Amino acid sequence: MESDLHALSVMNMLIKYADDTNLFVHSDCDVDLAEEFSHFKHWAEENRMVINIAKTKEIVFKRPNPRFYITPVPITEVQQVSCAKLLGVTLCDTFRFDVHIGNVLKMCSQRAHLLSLIFTSAALCWWALQ
Repeated sequence: MESDLHALSVMNMLIKYADDTNLFVHSDCDVDLAEEFSHFKHWAEENRMVINIAKTKEIVFKRPNPRFYITPVPITEVQQVSCAKLLGVTLCDTFRFDVHIGNVLKMCSQRAHLLSLIFTSAALCWWALQ
């Protein structure tokens, strides 16, 4: 159903995966993020679809040198975040992966703990049967 959804500018990149759509807008683009988002909202209305604003996030990737950083105008109805999850990978506005690695390590630790509980429980059951 999303096949006719396209970005207004050829400089902007649209990534579609199942029911998720991600839009990347370049800072030097002739069409800004507000115009692109307005275009998306119009497309959704025409196709009788609803954009879940609560799940819609805006992340502004920053250059390492703040001298060259231009602050874009945020979209008023969309929450601006410093990190966002895209297909299981946590992307941060600084292009660092420490948050993603921390999340992966936390998940591994939780699953290792669960496996140890299962192993302990199985060992106790085996011991009780002996």
